[in-house]
Amino acid sequence: MLEFIWQYLVGPIIAEAIEEPAVWNEVAAVAGYNLYNTVLWAAIAVTILAATLKLFERHSIEFTPNNALKLAPLILLAGVLRFLQDAINLPLAAEIALITPIIYMWIGLIGIGLVYLDNFYQNVFRYSNFVFGSLTILLLAYIALLGINFVVIAAVTVSAAILAGLYYYLFEDSRYGRLVLVLAVFSQYFEGFASTYGLTQGFEQRQVLTQFFTNIFGLPGFTALKTVILAGSIYIYFDLDEMYQALLLVALYSIGLATGTRVLLRAATGI
Repeated sequence: MLEFIWQYLVGPIIAEAIEEPAVWNEVAAVAGYNLYNTVLWAAIAVTILAATLKLFERHSIEFTPNNALKLAPLILLAGVLRFLQDAINLPLAAEIALITPIIYMWIGLIGIGLVYLDNFYQNVFRYSNFVFGSLTILLLAYIALLGINFVVIAAVTVSAAILAGLYYYLFEDSRYGRLVLVLAVFSQYFEGFASTYGLTQGFEQRQVLTQFFTNIFGLPGFTALKTVILAGSIYIYFDLDEMYQALLLVALYSIGLATGTRVLLRAATGI
C-alpha cells in the first residue's frame, strides 16, 4: 500500500520537484499526472470549492466577477513563482510548494482569504495587490538577469492584446464587452500563443486536450483550443449565478495568465 501511495501519489510530486525520477524503497515514481493522482487532486479541489461556497453562504460573502478581476495580480504572481521553480535550485520544501498543483492550492487559499476579508474591510485588495504587484516586478527584474528574449515576450503579449482588443471592439456596446471578459480573452490567447511558441522550442505537452488539438491542427491547435474554451465559457457565462461567474473567470485567468506566464518565461529564457 505504501509503495502504491509513493509511486502514484507522493512520488510524482517529489519527482517534479527534483526534475528526475524519485526512488523510495526501490520503487520509482515519475513526474506528471496519472489516473490516481488526477482523481486525488480533483477530489481535493472539489472539496475545497464546496467548503468555500458553504463558508461564503454561511457568512453572506459576496464573490463577484469584480472580485475575480482583483485576483488577477495574485494569479500572475503565481505564474512567476511557478517559473522560478523551473529556473533556480531551491530547498526541496520550496520546490514542492511551487509545483503544480500544490501552488494552486495555497494560492487559492490566499485568494479565498482575500475575498472573505474584502467583505468586511476596505482596501483589502488595494494593499494586497500593491504587495503582489511589487513582488512580481522584483521577481521579473531578477529573471531578466538570467537572460531573456524580450522579443518573444513582446510578440506573445502584443498578439494576445490585439485579439483581446478586437474582441472588445466587436462587443464594446454589449454585455460581452465587459472588462472581466476582455481579460479572459487576453489570458487565454496569451497562454495559447506562449504554448505554441514553447512547442516550437521542444517543450513537452502534458495535457490530453492540447495533445488532441495539436494532433489535429498542428501548431494552430493551441489557438483553436483556446477559442473553443472561450466560446464555451462566454456562452454559459450569463446563465450562471454571480458567484459561479466569478469562479469561471478565476479558472480562465488561472489557466491563462498563470500557466501562460510560466510557459512564456521558460520559452523566453530557454529553460
